[in-house]
Amino acid sequence: VGPARVWMRMLEYSLTIQNERLADRMQLEIAIEEEILNCHIPRLILQPIVENAVTHGLEERRQGGRLVITGGREGAYLRFVIEDNGKGMSEEKAVWLLEESKSQIGVRNVHKRARLHGDAHCGLFIDSREGKGTRVLLVLKEIVQRLGGEGERGEDDEEGNRN
Repeated sequence: VGPARVWMRMLEYSLTIQNERLADRMQLEIAIEEEILNCHIPRLILQPIVENAVTHGLEERRQGGRLVITGGREGAYLRFVIEDNGKGMSEEKAVWLLEESKSQIGVRNVHKRARLHGDAHCGLFIDSREGKGTRVLLVLKEIVQRLGGEGERGEDDEEGNRN
């Protein structure tokens, strides 16, 4: 568990390397609302979804790949959207990834971790069309850190250290 700011920075580093590997065939846009960057979320929870978008969605594109990552708060929930214009998948495959896949454990793991740290409204929601791309919504509850036995949000510095 750590501040979203730390995980987003790690994700940006990873995507910079991925984009170099893909010879700049991918346009990247990240727009995370400032107010949620200090919110605590499970460690590396976005990484598998973003890696799947690149590897399974965009890697085969010769040009014009686009990956958009947005995040914000909606009531008690944090919502992250990872959207690509890659090859997409069928509705059946999206359901299979969340419920049955034994080989794509990263996606199922993220879904289960989001629910474990949140409630029934949390998890992954996949909307995809073959040949059109995929939109993954990750809904989380902010993890409230316990300081001195009291539940409070607390602030972290740029490196994720508690102030």
